[in-house]
Amino acid sequence: MAKQNKENPDLGELIRRSDAARASLSQSGTALKQKLNFAGRAKDAVIKEPAKAIGGSLVAGFILKKLLFRKKKTSSKAFEQVAKISHLKKERGLLLGLLALLGTLAKPAVKMYATKLLKDYLKRRFLVGADSRPRAAPLRHY
Repeated sequence: MAKQNKENPDLGELIRRSDAARASLSQSGTALKQKLNFAGRAKDAVIKEPAKAIGGSLVAGFILKKLLFRKKKTSSKAFEQVAKISHLKKERGLLLGLLALLGTLAKPAVKMYATKLLKDYLKRRFLVGADSRPRAAPLRHY
């Protein structure tokens, strides 16, 4: 190596510059890893100042919720119709309210009764009717 340095003095300079660049890249890589380590930085922030970290996360969550889950604006006509329907529901009174409740409660019972009637009708129509036909005498082989 000593011969090469004597023959080419620029080679030593290139080696020194290469070592310096390598060290600089290593430091830059370490700094970049620290910057991109979001989980570690968040953990450190929570450990150092928990109140600020929790407050910041609450504010960020609130802002994201407002941005992502906005309600669609309704037109004034649709709003008026909804208001009119809710007003009519309030005005219908005790008797109509009880009838609506009775209808809601009776619906499953009515469905069960209708199903039973249909089942009995189909049984009489297809099963009993088939049994009431006269049968032919069995064949005897002599």
